[in-house]
Amino acid sequence: MNKQLPFKENILIVDDKPETLSVLTEILIEHGYNIRTALNVDIALKSACQYTPDLILMDVRMPGTDGFEACKMLKRIKQLQHVPVIFLTGATDINAKIAAFQSGGVDYITKPFANDEVLARIKTHLIIKQERERYQALAEATTEGILIHDNGVIVDINPAFETMMHCGKDIISKNIKTVFSTKSLKALSQLPKKTKNIVSLMNNYLMELL
Repeated sequence: MNKQLPFKENILIVDDKPETLSVLTEILIEHGYNIRTALNVDIALKSACQYTPDLILMDVRMPGTDGFEACKMLKRIKQLQHVPVIFLTGATDINAKIAAFQSGGVDYITKPFANDEVLARIKTHLIIKQERERYQALAEATTEGILIHDNGVIVDINPAFETMMHCGKDIISKNIKTVFSTKSLKALSQLPKKTKNIVSLMNNYLMELL
């Protein structure tokens, strides 16, 4: 008999095949996860909006709206933008893998899947999500201006940086050199050592996670 353990992570499984939902539900409940299921994208969207999941397992091939398009729809909803989506797919070609990431997924698991692989990938992405949230909370709370970038492309900024540089979240995904003037870039380079160390620390940490 399966026992629902008092764990914290809530996982939403989306698959049009009841047998797949049953197998995954049994595996994950046995390992302490709280599970909700959806047989189609419409149900999944309503469920996710009502109770934000910590992670979503999404089948790719479903009638009507497929998993890739469903993921794009989820990412357009503010409260769901940072929920990791792992795809379940029978496809092994490179195009399917590229499509998984381009649609906003963080990973994919090929069918038939091994139980240990499913558990390992879920655990990994939940840890990454938790650590990102922890560092995000620190960034939001500090009075130091923080800009996180990847080779010059802005990944995130905190409220203190927005105030300091008179900018908003709309600069995210843009190149630093196209956003700030030469004068502003010079000012950034002269930030207090403490601030630059925080930026460097967060950059390095996020790169390690990825």
